[in-house]
Amino acid sequence: MNQDPMLCVMLTPQSKYFGSGHTTGFQIFSSSSKPEQLLTRFLKGTGVRLLSSLDTSSIFAIVGDGQSPDFKPNKVILWDDLHLQTVLELEFPSNIYNLRLFGSHLFIVTKKKIYMINFNEATIDRVFDHESPRMSKNKGFFDICEISVSHILFAYPNHKSKTIHITNLANKEFDWELGYNARSIQILKFNADATWIACVTDKKIVSIYDLIRKGRVQHFKHVNSVVCLDISGDNSMLGTVSKSGNVKFFSIIFDPNSKQLKEQVKQIKAFASYRIAKSKYVCSFNSDNQFTIVSLNGILTKITLSASLKDIESVESYNFLQINQKKITNNGNLKKNEKEKHSSEKMESKSNNSNGGDEIQKEEKIELVINNQKNKTKTEKENDGEEK
Repeated sequence: MNQDPMLCVMLTPQSKYFGSGHTTGFQIFSSSSKPEQLLTRFLKGTGVRLLSSLDTSSIFAIVGDGQSPDFKPNKVILWDDLHLQTVLELEFPSNIYNLRLFGSHLFIVTKKKIYMINFNEATIDRVFDHESPRMSKNKGFFDICEISVSHILFAYPNHKSKTIHITNLANKEFDWELGYNARSIQILKFNADATWIACVTDKKIVSIYDLIRKGRVQHFKHVNSVVCLDISGDNSMLGTVSKSGNVKFFSIIFDPNSKQLKEQVKQIKAFASYRIAKSKYVCSFNSDNQFTIVSLNGILTKITLSASLKDIESVESYNFLQINQKKITNNGNLKKNEKEKHSSEKMESKSNNSNGGDEIQKEEKIELVINNQKNKTKTEKENDGEEK
């Protein structure tokens, strides 16, 4: 598989694991001090265009490249690598542009909607309208930040109304919007305690929005188009990677005289930069403020910053396509077992949120094929209760 063209890369939020999607399957790596290849999965007749996983789970969400009817671009496969079986299949009315596993939920972005699906219960919990006219370029960016069980913020742009929509997934009454003055938003990222959010507008403008005061407090223009960014866990740094491979780091300076509950972002100042090969990237800070970049050209880059935030302390680069394989499992093809019985249900949204919780129309119903019959829908459980 290492010689096969790569279609996508993914990185878990704390940089613990990263993965690559190829024209023949996908691979998962550990991004420890010395990266190790953990597993390889081959897919019959298709490649992996989108891939998502969790730090502490054997569940993977996969979207194929459309070369096989079993892996259409509008279909998500939820794969359990522990039991080597497909747990759930979800087919949508339009192509899928982004997806992310978060806790027990799978977030899926299509051209007009974002679906929040509880894969344990096999139910669609919520549906959000984002109205993106240029989805091929915007790629359905969104972000999630969990502060506590009762405070899980979800943010996504609505390009039609030029707003950033923010809602608390644990409390549907918490729902508001921030306006932005730009043609489009490409990236959204919460800081660790969700007191502010960073975004990239019109490709080059990086802005900080204060979520307590509900307004923009800082912004600056990048020289090149920004393709990914992240905020350090202690809120002291912002790291960006541009389309040309220019990596920049900014120190975030707070106003010590702020009388608000949280200190206000006073200044964002560039303090270091580094150049990597031009490619497509994903990036993330880990708990030690090390900045990790995974590139579509097969290079893993780890940048360690000095404690004084004045310079880059060290840089490590690995060609992860040449990493010795720790464990190879080639016999786990992701395909249906004809001996298994499959149940198919037409699922409807159980949310009536005015910003996207309307019931799915008939032509937009989603087909969920459940391989594990123990996973029952909410309706089935209610029916079981009535029979008893």
